[in-house]
Amino acid sequence: MSVVVGILKESYFLILKISPYLLFGFLFAGVLHVFVRTETIARHLGKNNAGAVFKASLFGIPLPLCSCGVIPAALSLRKEGASKGATLSFLISTPTTGVDSIALTLVFFGTFFTFYRIGVSFLAAMSAGLLTNFFVSNIDEQEPSQEKGGGQGCPLCHLSKERPRNKSVFISIKEIVNYAFVVLLKDSYRWLLLGVLAGGIISFFVPQNFFRDYIGGGFFSIVIMTLVGVPMYICASGSIPIAMSLMTKGLTFGGVFAFLFAGAATNTITLAMIFNKLGKRAFFIYVFIIISNALFFGWLMNICYGTAGIDFEFAKVYNYGFPGVWVERFSAIVLVVLIFFNIIKQNKGV
Repeated sequence: MSVVVGILKESYFLILKISPYLLFGFLFAGVLHVFVRTETIARHLGKNNAGAVFKASLFGIPLPLCSCGVIPAALSLRKEGASKGATLSFLISTPTTGVDSIALTLVFFGTFFTFYRIGVSFLAAMSAGLLTNFFVSNIDEQEPSQEKGGGQGCPLCHLSKERPRNKSVFISIKEIVNYAFVVLLKDSYRWLLLGVLAGGIISFFVPQNFFRDYIGGGFFSIVIMTLVGVPMYICASGSIPIAMSLMTKGLTFGGVFAFLFAGAATNTITLAMIFNKLGKRAFFIYVFIIISNALFFGWLMNICYGTAGIDFEFAKVYNYGFPGVWVERFSAIVLVVLIFFNIIKQNKGV
């Protein structure tokens, strides 16, 4: 019983810290969803050139979709006419960032880490898209199932392509709240809870300075965290509590970055989809870009930490926090109530 209580206490601490920023991130995601149309994005991604890849990499950064949630969105864009290179770029930049994950990263890991993470996600997405344009044929662009107007909109959004352009303020607010706290939260709450619980288990069981004492803080730890992250399914936000717990146990910022990047970008489902829908060459480009970027930029992060004098002291990263504990508690209560609401609604088949 003492073990269970200890794990729950550690998990409670984590959910207190992340709840305000998750709620803000989900809300902002709802605003993006209502006012940014999928088919509008697709029109910018149809050409097989660097411009389409650039736009896909940029569009994906604020969208809060995990590495499985991004699949239906990417398939929808592909059906709307997006090129293979742009689709692959979107599949990398979208799950590795997102407004909810960016908010959490800024609060708990600092400004430098946040912009570093965004920058690497963008560069990795650009690299993958450009390589795909160069090495992978885009000949299936005009398959019958992909003809313009043949899609049914983004399956994740549960909306048709023919959304009305002019809506009242009340309807817009209703759609924002529904997408943020019903559709999006329903798709991610399992992995958020899993991440919080896993973080609590790590905090409770793993000895202090475990990574520093037993694995070391060098390149080997980055390799280990990359290999751990690649097959895992964990969303960019859900991985933050785990990363926080790993850091308190001595994992370096380079190792944390490799885990966050590789873990959010990939999982076995995404890999299978890319192999099936975009082909073998796109699959190998994707895997190569994810692993090489996680290793190189994780190593470079440790170099910055060791030589640039950047303050990465974990005890000081809460400088963006809210002024009162009551805000955290209130946000945690709201988040838990919303999660239980979604669980009950899902079980009733509503």
